Formats: sequence, structure tokens, C-alpha cells
Amino acid sequence: MEIFLYNYDEAKEKIGTNGGGFAAMNGRQLFFTWYGKSIFNTVRNREEYVGVHEMVHVITLNKLGPITTRFFGEGYSNALDGNYGSILENNRMIRLRNDSTLAKIKAKSRLLKPSELLYNDSIPERAYYPQIGCLVSWLFDTYGVGKINQLYAVKRKKIEEKFLQVTGDSFAEMERKYMEYRMK
Repeated sequence: MEIFLYNYDEAKEKIGTNGGGFAAMNGRQLFFTWYGKSIFNTVRNREEYVGVHEMVHVITLNKLGPITTRFFGEGYSNALDGNYGSILENNRMIRLRNDSTLAKIKAKSRLLKPSELLYNDSIPERAYYPQIGCLVSWLFDTYGVGKINQLYAVKRKKIEEKFLQVTGDSFAEMERKYMEYRMK
């Protein structure tokens, strides 16, 4: 595995972002913006320099197969990372937890249904990432990681059919359960 770290001032030009990074689709390379200061991860309660999100991409690409949908590709990374974005607080970068961000999204009546997260690839990252992370985390808890792993490499047009085969619930039934859970 190769890890490429770019300084903040060169990352945008070299890798297209200075707000994080990406894992190459071959699962053997990680490109990331290097920050001189650590960022406090509120989920893991520790300082970190390179985020968990991109490392999850590398692991899933190597163990579960190619990313076929944003739904599971970003869903796994955001569920396992547990964070999206950060804020500067007392001269320290603090990661924002998916669940606290989701609470704000819900309060603004902007909570998306799983079907919207599956079929709409134009949702901005700031809205998509925390929501898909919370959904996939719930899927792990509700159906088990082993079953959800079976869905990771399934193409979008087959997910609803395969979801029923693997979990015993239709995608629509899962959506109903999830939205009921989130609206409590």
C-alpha cells in the first residue's frame, strides 16, 4: 500500500481537494491532505492526522470488492469513521459526529429516506455523508455486518431485490423501519 500525503497548499491542485483525500479504486493507494495540526476525533476520543474514512475505502476495496454505489462506498466509510467535517474550536480542529449533524438535519426537516440516499447521487456531501453514515451504521446494528457485507458490491439496480434475499425485509420495509426509528 502506498500513502501519498500532500501539503494543504498543494493538495487542491494535485488531488482535487484539500479537505481530505481519496482512495484509488485499485485499493492500493491513498491520497490525503496532510494537516500540520492534528484533528480531534470525537468518536475515538483521540487526535489524528490521517482520517479513518479513506482507510475504510482501502479495506473495503480489498476485502469486499469494487465500489459500485455511493450508497455503500461512502456509507461504510462514514459509518465506521463516525464523523463528517470539522470545526475550529479554541484554536483546535474538532471532528463533527455524524449523529450530532444528523440531529441538526432532522431539526431542519431535511432528513432523507434511504431510497433518496440510494438513487440521488447529486446530494451534496455535507448532507449525504452524515446521513448515509448513520443509515449504514443502523443497517449494521439491525441486520448484522455479515449480511450488509453481501450487499456492498451489488449494483444499484439490483440492491432492492438483493436486500430482500439477504435480510428478509424488502428495501421499502427497511426504509419504513429506519424512518420510524429516526423520527423518535
